[in-house]
Amino acid sequence: RLNAGTRKADAAGIKLTSLTKLTTTKTNDNKMTLLYYIVRTLDVKQPSALKLPEMFPHVALARRVNLGTLEGEINTAFKKTAEVKKTLAACEKDGDRPFIDSMGPWIGEADARVAKVKRAIERFMYDYEDLTKSF
Repeated sequence: RLNAGTRKADAAGIKLTSLTKLTTTKTNDNKMTLLYYIVRTLDVKQPSALKLPEMFPHVALARRVNLGTLEGEINTAFKKTAEVKKTLAACEKDGDRPFIDSMGPWIGEADARVAKVKRAIERFMYDYEDLTKSF
């Protein structure tokens, strides 16, 4: 039983802030961690819940991505495409057709892709902040 022998015996759950302490919070007799207790209870009462990592295989990869770094790289790409567009505009005035012919189609596609990724990250950040406010 969770918190057996304490004033919080038979607690219905845990606070989300406790998740960072899963491996260090132990039972009164120091024989079991909170993480071990949760896994053991799930294994007995709801074994399908232990298959959660299989249901979300990309989470392990996503946790390695630093969102701040990614956001910075996308902003840099956005600025670089803007610079190329300015260069193309200057080349238009100078009549530099070879550069315009080779870079014109590319910048249109690159600009669209960078804008799409930037919108996706902004949407993700909004959803992430909304989710964290819920807890």
